[in-house]
Amino acid sequence: MKFNNETLKEAVKELSPLLKDPNYLVKDHIYHSFIRQGNLVEAIRDKRYRMIRWTNLKVKKNVVYELYDYVKDPEERVIIENQNKYISKKAYSFLINIQTDDEFIMERLKAYKN
Repeated sequence: MKFNNETLKEAVKELSPLLKDPNYLVKDHIYHSFIRQGNLVEAIRDKRYRMIRWTNLKVKKNVVYELYDYVKDPEERVIIENQNKYISKKAYSFLINIQTDDEFIMERLKAYKN
């Protein structure tokens, strides 16, 4: 995302309640992504769960998902994707709707290299 005066004003406006109250909940989840070991790694996390999608950058159809429960497993040692279908579907539907076309991946790679 490129910032200009308008986007910066909007970001400050959205975060101003947080500056007044550190307990203010901006969103109930967070999304993050990074490149690791030849994969585009994308994750969504809320207070309890984290789902990760690993997309191989050479073979984009090679995708692996992981789901963790931070209450029972804060160190991410047990993948529970098959144990909690409701949470798996909810997180999966969020991640599947995130753009993962070649242009998006190229933007991530450029940002990673800089």
